Amino acid sequence: MSPQPLPVFCQTLAAASDLRGALGVLFAELAANDPGLELALFTYDARKGLLTSRVVAAPTGATTAPMELSPDHLPPKLKRDVLGGAKLVDFGEQSSDFMKFLSFGTPANGGYLLLHGLRFDGELYGLIGVIEPRRRFGGRTTDRMLPLISLFMNAVAKFAEHDARAEAVRALEEISEKLHAQYTKTIAGLEVQLTDARNAADGKGVGDSTRVQQLERAAREAAGQAQTASERLTAVEHQVSAAVAQLEKAHLDMSTQTQQLRTQAKILYRIERLLEHRDKAEDPRKLLDEVVAAVTARE
Repeated sequence: MSPQPLPVFCQTLAAASDLRGALGVLFAELAANDPGLELALFTYDARKGLLTSRVVAAPTGATTAPMELSPDHLPPKLKRDVLGGAKLVDFGEQSSDFMKFLSFGTPANGGYLLLHGLRFDGELYGLIGVIEPRRRFGGRTTDRMLPLISLFMNAVAKFAEHDARAEAVRALEEISEKLHAQYTKTIAGLEVQLTDARNAADGKGVGDSTRVQQLERAAREAAGQAQTASERLTAVEHQVSAAVAQLEKAHLDMSTQTQQLRTQAKILYRIERLLEHRDKAEDPRKLLDEVVAAVTARE
């Protein structure tokens, strides 16, 4: 399979229905540029502070395996660069050791491990791992990976936003159910006690009347606590609504960035085509004019 132009890759990536599908699209494009390359996604659980699963892409589909590894075991300098999510970090001569650590990679002649942090809303979401096989001839393909991984990160942000919304809704439903169950149980218990005390008070004088008053007061206090709990729940709902609004804004910003990347990809594709098909004897000034026209073209 030959590599796709970046605009076509963008469209294929945008059509992926889930994170595994997007990882498969990225793998197919990277493997077209560099046969023998291996690709995996390591998901990160911020609550545990651990990498909790490994999704390995392959021509036949992605496979997922559970794991529990702390990224703190990475070398300090490389860990800072990887978790920062700003660059693709080459582990060089340490690659073999950390392939074993991550249980990832099977190149027959050895290879280079490269890791790139994936961040969403300022938090670590996961790591993308690439193993580039060693070759006797030809250069490294790292530079060709970077635009593709950048576009994949936009897709990750879309799926991470969906997960965050689902988590917020699930947390709100759990809080609502717990508060409702607690309120119902408390009120039902007090009503039973109050009924029993009123029935007993019909022939037992002031002592039981006092007990009835205490229970009535307790019932009012419970109702007040339930009202407070309801107000807190309303406040939580407002916070969740505000968080969803922020996520929607982030999604719009991401869409804008994706469109800008697509435009840049089209420009790069035009320039590549010009350079590939130019006549060596052609006047460099004419070529420069054509490049400028390709950069300034709207479509």
